[in-house]
Amino acid sequence: MLDNKKVVKYVGIAISLAILALLVFKFTFVVWYVLIAAVISSVGSPIVNFLRKRKISKTKYVSPVLAAIITLVLMMVCLILIIMLFVPLFVRQVDIISSINIQNVMAYLDEPIYKVTDVLRRLKLIGQDDDLLKVIGNHLTSIVDASSVTSFISNAISSLGGFFVSTFSIIFIAFFFLKEDDLFIKIVLLFVSEENHERMITAVGHVEKFLSKYIIGLLLEILGMFVLESIGLSIIGVNGALPLALMGACLNVIPYVGPLIGTILAVIIGIASKLGGGIVDNSLIIHGILIAAVFIVSNWIDNFFLQPTIYSRSLQIHPLEIFLVILVAGSFAGILGMLIAIPAYTIIKVIAKEFFSQYEIIDEWTRNMKIE
Repeated sequence: MLDNKKVVKYVGIAISLAILALLVFKFTFVVWYVLIAAVISSVGSPIVNFLRKRKISKTKYVSPVLAAIITLVLMMVCLILIIMLFVPLFVRQVDIISSINIQNVMAYLDEPIYKVTDVLRRLKLIGQDDDLLKVIGNHLTSIVDASSVTSFISNAISSLGGFFVSTFSIIFIAFFFLKEDDLFIKIVLLFVSEENHERMITAVGHVEKFLSKYIIGLLLEILGMFVLESIGLSIIGVNGALPLALMGACLNVIPYVGPLIGTILAVIIGIASKLGGGIVDNSLIIHGILIAAVFIVSNWIDNFFLQPTIYSRSLQIHPLEIFLVILVAGSFAGILGMLIAIPAYTIIKVIAKEFFSQYEIIDEWTRNMKIE
């Protein structure tokens, strides 16, 4: 039987875990800010370490505060330069699309619309005297009215304000993580008993190594997809191949769903660009098929060559594990769950190996995870 001290101890642990779970649930956004800031600090820490070894005078080295500020500024400048590089290309695409001659397009679509209208009338989905274009127009008018536009603008302004607040919060937290390289682990240790401090420090170190490999691999995957798609789109003569390729490469980060969304958007934008150039004929269909083919082939190369290298080798996770984890995470939290599934699964697996490897099932599950 358990003595009173052990009962009190276990009850205390249970209450502490319950309170922690409640706080995480109620302040999920704060947890996200801390985790994103930790990732940023992990990426920027090599720069900070490099700067802190540099002398600014014969006796003084670069201070931690200055090193953290310079690192954050460099990271933001790189991000701004990337945005500035691609924004003009996106603006050009918008200009091309905005120059579409609607009358020519409608004239080209007149016969297909007539056929679709005839089929809908036979199926009694619209009335015999109804016009398909008028039906679509009425629906769009009912959706895009003054109140909905006002609501959209209000939501957009609110979202933009929230974005700036979130960005500032993450940068602020990341600054202190970069300035004090052991601050994150100190926060983690607050929730761990003293006898487990050493094991938790080891576990966090291993998690950082795995996540660093994952982030570097993810960036390489985005770069690889960007190169493949930009080359393919340039070969078939797509206007604005670079912004389309960038969009596809970034959406490809979302497992399974991302490539499909990227392909559909690329086909629509590619065809719209052709229409903006005054081309209204059957070549539009061929153009759309070629764009889709470029994205499908690039995704095939990614699935069979890039992803196995990144996930299976760097994270030492079996492809079937990856599929099942993403499937479960997606069913619980949608696209966001799919995005964070692999990093979260890696963290859980590392902690399980460090703390519970004495159990046979955990040992078997984490046996192939070799930590350097």
